Amino acid sequence: QAVLPQHGLLGKLFPTNLVFFRPRDLVSGDFYFVKEIGDLAIFAVADCTGHGVPGAFMSMLSIALLNEIVRHHEADSPAAVLEKLRIQVKAALHQTREVSAQKDGLDIALCAVNRKTNELEFAGANNPLYLIRNGELETLAPVKNPIGIYIKEKPFENRKVQLQKGDVIYLSSDGYPDQFGGPKGGKLKYKRFRQLLLDAHQLAS
Repeated sequence: QAVLPQHGLLGKLFPTNLVFFRPRDLVSGDFYFVKEIGDLAIFAVADCTGHGVPGAFMSMLSIALLNEIVRHHEADSPAAVLEKLRIQVKAALHQTREVSAQKDGLDIALCAVNRKTNELEFAGANNPLYLIRNGELETLAPVKNPIGIYIKEKPFENRKVQLQKGDVIYLSSDGYPDQFGGPKGGKLKYKRFRQLLLDAHQLAS
């Protein structure tokens, strides 16, 4: 709780918002991130490797690095932030190309909204963005790479969307679609998760 965003800031930037954060353990490898830099509202949802304490260590490291990158204006777009974060995570974990190298890292969806122009910029490392407009859901695909060392590292891509009144944005880790439940004890999976977002997006938070 000490390193997660204060809800007052989230409410100031996005008066209509919803955060569902229920870690399996006392501490979590998932985290959310919110920052205000001038006219930009920056927010992200990330999923670090590991659960419990190992995942929480990765969360603490990633939050600290994100704060430094954003606070010192070291990148001018979400994609550039992810590129910088990848470099710093690899350096912090001493990751190399050796087979035995530490493979820890994170998946993340990162957005920046210009509150004057209502333009949203998105970049993702394995985690997408879901946009619901006029009752239809569009998935903005991420680059299929994690933050951290990877066999074939691809550059992260920036996507721009001009937001309209009534648009609803969702970011999520894979914790939702990976949930087990129902009469047969199966996984929710992504198709049902997207339908859940459509069914719920007009309900009060």
